[in-house]
Amino acid sequence: MSLDAAKVLVGTADQQSSTGAVRSGAVISTIPASFSAAETTLATLTDSGYVSEAGVELSNDISTTDIVEWNRSVVRKVLDSFNGELKLTLIQCDYESWCQALGSQYVTKSQDGHQLTIKMGAHLAPEQTFAIALKDGTSRAIVVVPRGQVTTLDTISFSATEAIALPITISCYDDGTGNSIYIFVDDGKSSGSTGITGA
Repeated sequence: MSLDAAKVLVGTADQQSSTGAVRSGAVISTIPASFSAAETTLATLTDSGYVSEAGVELSNDISTTDIVEWNRSVVRKVLDSFNGELKLTLIQCDYESWCQALGSQYVTKSQDGHQLTIKMGAHLAPEQTFAIALKDGTSRAIVVVPRGQVTTLDTISFSATEAIALPITISCYDDGTGNSIYIFVDDGKSSGSTGITGA
């Protein structure tokens, strides 16, 4: 492998002045198989506005079980479970962000859109499809979770010195093919699009 500094990428948000980089919507029926297909999926989802400066953290927990022989040596490991999660903090206090965190059935807005009623209790948000648009110069990436669910809404602080933020954890479930998370990367040298697709 040759050294190529252009392929050392950072994960900044691919957003425009009115479009956020984290999106969600109804669970998709067709799993994207290419970057262009992921762009199409991205365009069908609703964005949730600004995310905190910490960005998005993707964790992969692969648990294995040891197979041990008579003399107590490990001779093989077999897969026990896989747990993928996305962690991020939404910092816009608006309808879309609260719906992403709790589910639209627990958030209502007035007819003019200026007032919200938010219901919190012993319930989880419904399963959704999530997508995250990233960029570094002309290089772009899209992370797609076909079946995800917000399973943790962490502590919400009401303070004069910080945004009212929604720290959420998205659990990524098997989409029926044995996969939970897809990452699509475009180095910016193809003939494809070069900016985020509008909602």
